[in-house]
Amino acid sequence: MLRVKNLSVAYGKIQVVRGVGFSVKPGQIVGIVGESGSGKSTMLKSLAGLLEKYGQVTEGEAFYEGEDLLKLSEKQFRKLRGKEIALVFQHPELSLDPLWKIGKTYYESVRVHRTLSRAESDSEAERLFEALHLENPRRILESYPFELSGGMCQRAAIAIAIANGPRLLFADEPTSALDVTIQKQVIDTMLELRKQFGTSIVIVSHNMGVIAAMADLVGVMKQGELVEWGTKEQVLYHPKHPYTRELICAIPKIREITPNIKRGMASDSAGEEGSHGV
Repeated sequence: MLRVKNLSVAYGKIQVVRGVGFSVKPGQIVGIVGESGSGKSTMLKSLAGLLEKYGQVTEGEAFYEGEDLLKLSEKQFRKLRGKEIALVFQHPELSLDPLWKIGKTYYESVRVHRTLSRAESDSEAERLFEALHLENPRRILESYPFELSGGMCQRAAIAIAIANGPRLLFADEPTSALDVTIQKQVIDTMLELRKQFGTSIVIVSHNMGVIAAMADLVGVMKQGELVEWGTKEQVLYHPKHPYTRELICAIPKIREITPNIKRGMASDSAGEEGSHGV
């Protein structure tokens, strides 16, 4: 479905993405992981045609169904974006219009590519929200973004992104700044997309746990380069690059944390006993 080859992106004279290449098959989830500033989001925005005006693709190809995305004009990309390819941003409170209710945002998204009445749009949105297990779809449609929790806002943004049935979804740090229980809800929503609609997903994140929960294939980016690529099992359990091993070692492990917690509790108890003795 998507084949990226030797992608390089620069901001002015600063090269931030260097020779990145990977492919995505129909229904596949590809995770790109790396620390903040490694070029993940820039890479994704370049593929979605949403680079900032001072960003520039300096080299490479990105074929979607045989058509090079990097050579499309803005007019050509507007026909493709939202209909065939969609993007979920990192902060839904910034990507959703704060003055529009969710229902209006959904309607404005679908009417770019289809002729639909507002009533038809609302009915369709309710069915989609229900399919993605969002509770009380009518309340969500009647709410402004600031009236929803961060997790609900992000899940609504995901539903809006797939309103026109895109086959490929780009997700830019979709679980950032969410607590772990809400992260799981967002992850479950995206996995439901693949299950019900066969949507292919490219997700970038600095959170190895999120990538481990979702991806079939994993790429590791460091300083703009893809330093490791393979199946989830290969990368997570048999990493080859030292940077990948460092990322995995940095993941907190509950069995290592628990003794520290117990020691802290024991220390607190001893302190309390000492104070009672005084």
